[in-house]
Amino acid sequence: SGDFSAGDVAYDPGTNDPVLAPDASVDVLLVNDIPADLADGAIGLSELGAVAATGSGDPGDLFPGDGDDGVDAIVGTSGADDAIAGQYVISDIELAVVKSATVLDPFGGSSPMPGAEITYRIVVTPTGSETAVNTVITDPIPANTTYSPDSISLNGGALTDDDTDADAGAYTTTPAPEIAVDLGDLTEASGAQTIEFTVTID
Repeated sequence: SGDFSAGDVAYDPGTNDPVLAPDASVDVLLVNDIPADLADGAIGLSELGAVAATGSGDPGDLFPGDGDDGVDAIVGTSGADDAIAGQYVISDIELAVVKSATVLDPFGGSSPMPGAEITYRIVVTPTGSETAVNTVITDPIPANTTYSPDSISLNGGALTDDDTDADAGAYTTTPAPEIAVDLGDLTEASGAQTIEFTVTID
């Protein structure tokens, strides 16, 4: 099935080594314990080897009496052993999210007073070789402020507050006021995504 399950037999070297007839094969499921701190692009190698029950060596080497019916066994061109390596490659994606704020008060200054507008900017930058699937950024509306209707934008393009329409933006009040922007699937090639919205200090 490709997954280790209760019906599979764990391999115990030296105890239940598989014995194959000529030209026979066996399926082996190898499970890797991959460390969590590997860097993006890191490669892990796993090697599986097989050796003839009579032994291995150089072509022409002799194993007296170890062949069928007690005849001598002779090592063939394969050397009576073989190995193959498989690899996995770490694919990772990281999202750097940076939030900043700009204040514009009623007098053209930057004092956070009643009536002042605060424009929040959230920049999401993906890095790595994987894909961040169905990425949605949400941000609560701060206490003692009121959201400015239809002020959400993505990369400079205006979004609506309606969470049922086709664009990526939404403003909802239940269970608490917040904005949400659906960024979809992000890769490093997507580049930085810039979200902005505005609130007014009560």
